[in-house]
Parts: sequence; structure tokens; C-alpha cells
Amino acid sequence: MSFPLIFIGKLISTVSRLLNIGSGGTWPGEMALWIKPDILKEFSSKLSQGSILVVGTNGKTTTTLMIKKILESEGLKVLHNDSGANLLNGVVSTFIQNSSWIGSVKADWGVFEIDENTLPSIISNYPMIQFPNKQKKLIIVFLNLFRDQLDRYGEVDVIAEKWRKALKNLPKDSEIILNADDPQIAYLGKALKAKIIYFGLDDPKLFLKEKEHATDSIFCLNCGARLEYLGLYYSHIGIWGCQKCGYKRPKPEVNEYDDVLPGLYNKYNTLAAAATAKALGISNSQIKQSLRSFSPAFGRQEEFMVNGKK
Repeated sequence: MSFPLIFIGKLISTVSRLLNIGSGGTWPGEMALWIKPDILKEFSSKLSQGSILVVGTNGKTTTTLMIKKILESEGLKVLHNDSGANLLNGVVSTFIQNSSWIGSVKADWGVFEIDENTLPSIISNYPMIQFPNKQKKLIIVFLNLFRDQLDRYGEVDVIAEKWRKALKNLPKDSEIILNADDPQIAYLGKALKAKIIYFGLDDPKLFLKEKEHATDSIFCLNCGARLEYLGLYYSHIGIWGCQKCGYKRPKPEVNEYDDVLPGLYNKYNTLAAAATAKALGISNSQIKQSLRSFSPAFGRQEEFMVNGKK
């Protein structure tokens, strides 16, 4: 890796922060990719244990922070795009900011939140795709898929199809963490060679009393028939199945965990983080211990005292 490239990247990041024109979360990576389009392959190969990518419409920031917290509690050093820059240039910028001047990276894991549309290009830029290495892991966590991104990317089916095509290139020793309660996400596991761990809720007390108006995935991805739900937690997320072809929600291996943050969404974030830790062989007691003191990201679930009131 060339010294000038790293030097320029670090300089751009520093100047950006000093002049208060940004956090340096994207431009160093943008410049590096312009000079060396496959630089992520080189950077990511320097992580001693591998990478964890977290993708989905909601919950990426909180889930990546939970995973980071668990790993650091195990004494591991984690590289994380904490600025929230989750495109390809943001991931590369994270490496530049945390590398030495000669390009060495001293970290065990990279834990990155990834934009939905960017995931295929991130996957193709990982060296273990071309040269599988059992000593290093690639874990991808899929949280959910909603129509929030419609204006930018089109229908959710378009994104899901891009994901399916990208996942076909994964080696067998990759690991995929999937939300069993989201039909679009669960279907990604069908016919995959990689190891899969499903997470989801098994708590009928949390079912909605009435079906919400905004519901995305209501048709079976296996045969096209309308899905039937035993119960919905929110939107299209719930216990689902197809009466026509028999395809149904996979049984989640991780379905219960202590609440770390309030809210139903955060139950899923916690389950996703716990499933990831389970894939790495971390015990339940260690996971619970590390998450007890978890603090959410800036602007999420924060508490303030104003005039003596919380």
C-alpha cells in the first residue's frame, strides 16, 4: 500500500475536521477509491479475525454498537464506522483513519454498518470472496427490509434480489445472521451454502391487535401466494407461513434475550447482536454481562434532565 495514498487520506480527514466542514468520514475513502478502486480488499485482509457487516433499513447503528461492545468485552480490538458513513467510501475512510502511516491495521475485527444498496459492492471487495481463508471470517447480519428506501433505490424486491445475487458468491465458511420474522430476509437463507443463524421473537403477547396499513412483504417469495400470519409484531414482521406451498418462517435459534433498550425494534437489535456473538462462540452469560452497561448511539434513546425532569 502506497504511503502517499494513506498520507493524503489522513490529511484530508484532519483538514476536514479542523475546518469544521465534516468529520472526514467519506472524502478520504472517496479519494483512495479513485486512485485504487480495490483498496478495500487490501485493507480488510489486514484484520486479524475478519469482518462483520450489518445491513437493514432500521437498527444498523444500534446493532453494530452492541456487537462492538460484546467483542471489546472479550478483549478484542474493533474497527467501526462510528461516524455512520455506511457507503463504500465511508468504510474505506474508517480504515484510513485507523491505520498507520504505512497502512498497517491493528485490529481483530471490523464491525461495519452497511447501506442496503452498497452491500453487493462491499461483498465483492472482500479478499476472502476470491481467496477463502478459514482463519478469517466474514459475517453478514440482515436486520429487516422496509420501503423507507423507496425514493432512492426502488422497490424492496429490487434490493432483496441484489442481495441474493451477491450472497451466491460467498464461500461456505461465511456466516449469515437472518431475521426469521421478516419474510424477505428469511428467504435469503434459501439454498445458501454459507452457515445460517436465524433470530426472531417468540412472544404472542407482543402481537399487534390489528394489521398495520403499511405492510411490505405479504406474498410468499417461494410461490407468490399471499402469506398467512399467526401474529404480527409490526408491519410485515411476525410469525408467517404459506398455506399453498408450505414455506414458512424458519425456527429462530436466538429468540429471547434480556431487554437492553426500551422498544420492540431494540428487541430485534439485541437478538441480532446476540446471534452474531453466538456465531463467534461467545456464551450467553458473557453476552448478557457485556450488554448490561450498553449505551445507545448519540441521538438514540438518550435521557436528559431539564428543569429537574427526565
